[in-house]
Amino acid sequence: VPTGRDPHPIIEAIRQRVVEATAESARHAEQEWQRAVPTQSGRLFSGAPGIDVKPVVGGVELSVRYVTRAHERFALRATLYQAAVDLLGEPAPAPLAR
Repeated sequence: VPTGRDPHPIIEAIRQRVVEATAESARHAEQEWQRAVPTQSGRLFSGAPGIDVKPVVGGVELSVRYVTRAHERFALRATLYQAAVDLLGEPAPAPLAR
């Protein structure tokens, strides 16, 4: 996210799109984990996506982690990249007048 743009709306929009795109894969991963490790009490594994935000020269860098099936990986990555590019290409909202 370039300097001068509020990263919060973009981060939230990307998070929402990743959650929607990976909901089924995340649910399957959690179920498989519970079957593989039945003796563990509580939920130690979550298939929910995560976003790391890091300040860099010229703005903010986002790293997104998510769970998906291997055969869906490349198509999902391309879809999410396109969504991020579309979000970054939208004009920034005008600042509020004081």
